Amino acid sequence: MLDSWSMKKIFAIVVLGLIFPTNVALTKELLIECNGKYDGQQLTDHFLINISKKTWGNAKASKSKHEKIFIDDERFLRLYKMKKDQAWVCDMAASGICSVGYSELNRSTGEYTTAFFKMPRSVIYKEWYDKKPLYESEKKFHKRALDYLTSIKQAQYLDQYYKAKCKKTDKKF
Repeated sequence: MLDSWSMKKIFAIVVLGLIFPTNVALTKELLIECNGKYDGQQLTDHFLINISKKTWGNAKASKSKHEKIFIDDERFLRLYKMKKDQAWVCDMAASGICSVGYSELNRSTGEYTTAFFKMPRSVIYKEWYDKKPLYESEKKFHKRALDYLTSIKQAQYLDQYYKAKCKKTDKKF
């Protein structure tokens, strides 16, 4: 049988374990280094992805500037100018041109893709709003947005496109 001193030690360990839970798995941050070419120049980007807060941003920038992202088993996905209540930002006064984009990091291959589009509001309304369901979950919304953006084949709407290969890295700055 355990003596009272051993019982007190076990009890203290249990209590301390309950008081100070470890959040290592919950507050995981990934530092990602991506290397690719854009306009003939070699680029290296450093991103910080906070899995618990679901944010993504430049590793050297303030964390307050990091944007909300969608995370699933396949990807980290960041949409630009697309939210459920405001899907596009359009310059209505001048030309009626709308801007939208996405960045996707494939979790299994490490491939990073970012694309920005500029297109007339009429095209967006026809293809996006007219086909919008009454209600959709966050996962379905992001999947529908990515499917729509990756299906845009007209080069006339593509404003910027960049691909890179990424890997997890340690902080070096």
